[in-house]
Amino acid sequence: MTTCAECLTALSTMRLSEIPRGSPIEQHYSTCENCSRIAADLQYAEHKLALALSEFGSSMPPSVVAEEAIVGAAKLRRRNAAKWFRRGLFAFGALLLGTYVVEKRNVAPNAEISTEMVIPKCTAPEDAIAIVTPYLRSSGSAVYSGRNAKFITLRGVHREVENAISYLDQYEAQFCSLPGPGKDVIPSADILKKD
Repeated sequence: MTTCAECLTALSTMRLSEIPRGSPIEQHYSTCENCSRIAADLQYAEHKLALALSEFGSSMPPSVVAEEAIVGAAKLRRRNAAKWFRRGLFAFGALLLGTYVVEKRNVAPNAEISTEMVIPKCTAPEDAIAIVTPYLRSSGSAVYSGRNAKFITLRGVHREVENAISYLDQYEAQFCSLPGPGKDVIPSADILKKD
């Protein structure tokens, strides 16, 4: 069974003379009160257009002019749809750009990058790097030591660098004061993993 929406779509894209006799569209607008009113209006409009064009004295037959008008209307409808699609795409892109700018603006004041140099008291630089690395999570953060150096350099967001240094101090306070044979023994990073 043809619905009113299907019938109106066919009526908006075809002339009444192009709709085959006995087709589901013709049967629908013959029985549906709303669609038959629209079909009658379209038939009247087509007739008036044909009369006006015949009086105008066009070199083209009225049926060709009416057909070109329908095709032109369909093209105009597609152009309008494309224009609105481009506008929607532009608005979506502007929304994405605005969101990106707002996020970057919110992150920038809080993300003060700092660089600190730390000399571990009793921990080897490699172990100290293993201890502080989990605390430096932001992008661009790094921890490194020079060749044969007794210090490490931490770079990252100020808050993360402070937390990493604080944890390294706590670690050394706990393990550097342990009594035992050979006070020169340096605790390894494996002890940290067991905590």
